[in-house]
Amino acid sequence: TTKVVEQDGKLTWTAEVDGSVLDGATADSVTATVTTTDEAGNSATATDDHPYNIDTDIAATITITSIATDGVINADEAHSKVPVTGTVGADVKVGDTVTVVVDGQTVGTTKVVEQDGKLTWTAEVDGSVLDGATADSVTATVTTTDEAGNSATATDDHPYNIDTDIAATITITSIATDGVINADEAHSKVPVTGTVGADVKVGDTVTVVVDGQTVGTTKVVEQDGKLTWTAEVDGSVLDGATADSVTATVTTTDEAGN
Repeated sequence: TTKVVEQDGKLTWTAEVDGSVLDGATADSVTATVTTTDEAGNSATATDDHPYNIDTDIAATITITSIATDGVINADEAHSKVPVTGTVGADVKVGDTVTVVVDGQTVGTTKVVEQDGKLTWTAEVDGSVLDGATADSVTATVTTTDEAGNSATATDDHPYNIDTDIAATITITSIATDGVINADEAHSKVPVTGTVGADVKVGDTVTVVVDGQTVGTTKVVEQDGKLTWTAEVDGSVLDGATADSVTATVTTTDEAGN
């Protein structure tokens, strides 16, 4: 019940009703009744019915599908931006905001977009944050609100790995076997041989350089339990070099992309 008041020259009334009563009513309708009595003792009653709708259902889902594509932060990624990607569902819609959190701190926000018929999102996160986190896990949260004012929040956690360690070693063990280019070798192919170590693996490429120019390439092989390589170089190049020195270089890449 409530009293009639005058507001802006109009007679109005407002009654505060428990929403749970409206939500649980068998008929989604409200009836209001007013009775007035004049000075002569006459009375009159007026009634009005007004329907309403119930809309209390809303849901949200979110999934992190990938971190740095493969779930591993390598050395390069630890010093650049890393994509954290995912999908949303239920009542989440285009334009809703996704928040990415690491170690309790917000490290990125982005908007939901539609891509190939799916609702997706991608947040660019500093790789250094992921590399230095105390817990190697990312949390993504989305909140959506519908036209009725209902809201729902969903959260997902996803782990990742750190792999930033890699090393390479290479040694030239011999040039022309004895380290001396003789007359015959100056007019033929000369073997430049060596070994590799650390994380270098079979199939990696060794490049041989003389006077700043590449004069040979070869692949690492396994021989007698060792990783070795041999490049055949024109002896004439070695004979005519301004500096009697050979440089060998090897680059290796691991599964994490280091």
